[in-house]
Amino acid sequence: MLSYSAPFFFEIGSYNAWKPGVKEQIEMRTLNSGGVRDISRTLDISKNTVISELRKKSRRGESALRGAPEGTAA
Repeated sequence: MLSYSAPFFFEIGSYNAWKPGVKEQIEMRTLNSGGVRDISRTLDISKNTVISELRKKSRRGESALRGAPEGTAA
C-alpha cells in the first residue's frame, strides 16, 4: 500500500523571489548589463522569474534598460 505524506509547502523565507527588494535587484542588475542567467544565479531565483519580471516592466510601458517610460527622454 502506498502512503502519501503531507503536501510540500515552502518554508517562510525559503523562496528568494518573494523576498523584499528582489524585484529592484533584478532591475538594477539589468541596468548594469547583467544577463538573465547571471542574475538568476546570483539572486538564487529561476531564470523564468527574471524573464517574467522584465516582461512585466515592458508591458507596463517602462523600459527595463532605461528605467523610464517608453517615449520619454531618459
